[in-house]
Amino acid sequence: MKRQISFRQLIGLPGVDRSDPFLIRPFSWTLVFGVLFFRHSKGWRKLWGPVYPVLTLFVIVITGNHFFLDAIAGGLLAVAALLIVELTSRRRRRAHYRHYRKHPN
Repeated sequence: MKRQISFRQLIGLPGVDRSDPFLIRPFSWTLVFGVLFFRHSKGWRKLWGPVYPVLTLFVIVITGNHFFLDAIAGGLLAVAALLIVELTSRRRRRAHYRHYRKHPN
């Protein structure tokens, strides 16, 4: 049986950074939440959609926690995930609508 090595066990090895191994995660989550704020909020709260990701990008780059390219990679990953979810949900809604239009009961 193979033994799995955790990230915490690798920290002592040379060449392993002690920071978060998933550098793209903070900005990608922020971008997803920004899209959700923008799509589902009303009034002035809708403004948080674009403001929240921009502020987070500013903070993670200025504090030196991550590089700008890490945030770009996280943003691209989040956009790809959002597009996949949007396209599959549209396809599912269309199929559902067509089915119930043919069979109303």
